Amino acid sequence: MNRRPRSIKHLSLALASLLATLCGSCATLDRSYSSPVLGRSAKVLVIGDSLTCGPFGDHLESWLLQNLGTSRVAVYGSCGSSPESWLAAEKDFISPCGYRETTTQTHITDKHERGRRPAPARTPKIEELLAKHRPQIVIVQLGTNHFDSLLRDGKDEIPKLARIYENFASALTPRGGPVRMVVWITPPDSSKFPKWVMDAVDNLITSTNRRHSFGTIYSRAITHYKPGVTGSDGVHYNDAGAAPWAAQVIRRLNASFAKYQVKN
Repeated sequence: MNRRPRSIKHLSLALASLLATLCGSCATLDRSYSSPVLGRSAKVLVIGDSLTCGPFGDHLESWLLQNLGTSRVAVYGSCGSSPESWLAAEKDFISPCGYRETTTQTHITDKHERGRRPAPARTPKIEELLAKHRPQIVIVQLGTNHFDSLLRDGKDEIPKLARIYENFASALTPRGGPVRMVVWITPPDSSKFPKWVMDAVDNLITSTNRRHSFGTIYSRAITHYKPGVTGSDGVHYNDAGAAPWAAQVIRRLNASFAKYQVKN
């Protein structure tokens, strides 16, 4: 008769201990989430695709603006874009599915909402953005849309994509330009595409980053796409899926910002 109450009591104590541990972990995460170490007056530019237009971009932008201030942050996201979309040498890419632009003068967040389609929006060019904002740090979140081109055209597409990534990196860091640090956030895990496709894009990005001494945040190491939980289409992350991804990315950005501060 007494075993059951004692069992419940022991279970309650165990749950309380677990909750305390979890809350301690949350507190640690919250501190890292809200305490950037970039103390100088460096300007930060973010360039991304639909994931930057969506909930992940909401979290990243909010953190940057809250901690660095509106005068030091510019965020651009173009749904459907890839590195070539941002190059002046390529024709204009008009996004049909969403656009984000946050600067001291503008605040645009246009996406699918309540059945309304976003207005078509031109993707700005790297050269324009560097001249306008003069950023010392650039955060890049691109590559997801090359999953489609690789799946469609196969591995023969890889040499062409390699040239695109090289041209993008060169345009981002021209000799005498303002950029002193680039951190590239690779595409997160996707349930829609095969592993070889995601591996190929990761390899294209990381090999480019090594040649240009860019930092890399490996999103697939910190994400796992669960259809119906993380999102609905196998690619895009809902807020529940984007929040923990963003938190881990932000922790790594803090480490990158620390390195910038040491160098400067």
